[in-house]
Amino acid sequence: MLFSIVFFQDSFVNIVSITFTALIFIELLNVFTNVHRLRPKIILSAVITVIIYISSILLFRNYFDVSAFT
Repeated sequence: MLFSIVFFQDSFVNIVSITFTALIFIELLNVFTNVHRLRPKIILSAVITVIIYISSILLFRNYFDVSAFT
């Protein structure tokens, strides 16, 4: 978190976007580590989660600084 503040001094939205994106992916990894058998429904729900998250970032460009992800 300290490095995020140092590298992105000009915008707090960048820090929040990066942190929340990391949270989403860590929670998906947490689900995969707790599952004993991967089922197609689990994989499909993870893919849909990522698609919905990326589409929400693209849809609400005013709230996210998209340049932080590139």
